[in-house]
Amino acid sequence: MGWEGARGGWPVAAALVVLAVAGPPLRAPHALETDLSDQQIERALRLGRNTAAERERFHRGYVFPADGRTPVVNGLQLESIEVISEFRRMELIAEEHARINDTFGRAGLRDAKQALAPWRRNVSIVARVRVIGATNMVRVPRLEVTLDSLPAAGPVLRRDISNDAALVGGEIETPFDAAVVGETTRTVAVLRNDRLLGRVRVDFRSID
Repeated sequence: MGWEGARGGWPVAAALVVLAVAGPPLRAPHALETDLSDQQIERALRLGRNTAAERERFHRGYVFPADGRTPVVNGLQLESIEVISEFRRMELIAEEHARINDTFGRAGLRDAKQALAPWRRNVSIVARVRVIGATNMVRVPRLEVTLDSLPAAGPVLRRDISNDAALVGGEIETPFDAAVVGETTRTVAVLRNDRLLGRVRVDFRSID
């Protein structure tokens, strides 16, 4: 059904996932990138052309499963929260082109930079929800994805996921200004009508 400019949220007995690194807030070898250099774009392109196992290992650090302990609210349950940084966005774009085996990013970086342009200096938080049990839902309702108290940096996108017969879930993607997010640990929460579906702690010093 495609993405739509909307966004929404979720009860308070939710799972808490902590990914925190002790120590002073120094820049790690891998830390949230806010404006990719040519060298970083080239590295993301190489990652996108890696083997499936290598790509899966890379993505694992950006995805926080809710592990089934989050509550079911009005037929919805949080499945996972994931982070799409500018660096990971470039890698995902490269993966798509690697699947069709075209010349994207192989004869200079102009096409890669053009493809990345809409997401420059942004980091997106994606909440994936599943529909539990029999419902009459035809669209995933509005959910709110928060990153501490930071404002969204653009329109919220919603994508419904359906099988041949019914709605089975959805994804809510909210962009934030990567420079404002910074290299620190923040709390991501997913809510519906002020009721918490789930939350995670994300250390943005530990991801690209």
